[in-house]
Amino acid sequence: MHNDINDLPNKAISIIKNGDITELSADIIELAFSLDPSVLLKFGIDLNKNATNISNRRFAKKYCYFILGLKKLNPLERYNVIADLKFKGNEGGEILLSLIERLDSISKVEILSNLVIARIHEEISVKEFFRATSVLEKIPFVDIDELSKYQEPYFQIGVTDILFSSGAVTLSSIGKGKVENDEYVLTEAAYNILKYGLKQEVSRPKTNKIVVKGVPTFDYLDKTLSIKDVE
Repeated sequence: MHNDINDLPNKAISIIKNGDITELSADIIELAFSLDPSVLLKFGIDLNKNATNISNRRFAKKYCYFILGLKKLNPLERYNVIADLKFKGNEGGEILLSLIERLDSISKVEILSNLVIARIHEEISVKEFFRATSVLEKIPFVDIDELSKYQEPYFQIGVTDILFSSGAVTLSSIGKGKVENDEYVLTEAAYNILKYGLKQEVSRPKTNKIVVKGVPTFDYLDKTLSIKDVE
């Protein structure tokens, strides 16, 4: 990963743990990447040295916004981020940097920061964190705003199939005839993205069995048929 960056992964992890980021802001980040890279030197980031091509600069910018999102954590909490996300032999710092690299937009990186905070505050488990970030990586960033529509059974041509393949929605009911008559709701991972990553008020997804529209349920048959009817 970014082999021509001089030790950026180690520096990045060090900044997450120990860096003074109290004065970091979105304005400073944008200034650094448009006009004056030197404004990031006080935060331990040397763009002239560590981001020498477009790919590296893109990673560095996403990393800066991730760090900015962690300002909400106190120094001890930030120090614990790396240890907390260590999972099944994988170092927490390496996991975070890999996640940041794979996300395709700044908005997703900001969501990642909020999910990290939710994990540190024990609002979600480690497994829930990784499931949410896996789904976040797969969803096209242009469709993230569509997620809230699936708090209730819903279908949208050209969107639902993509969200389903991303693990963001799951089948709720099967309609008659056409696929467009099927309905989908949020998965638990997408619910966590909305609630903790985007800080939205959201209804927890229903976990009922899939309903087949037009087919009577056993509860319905029990209520409408007597023993005499079936003899």
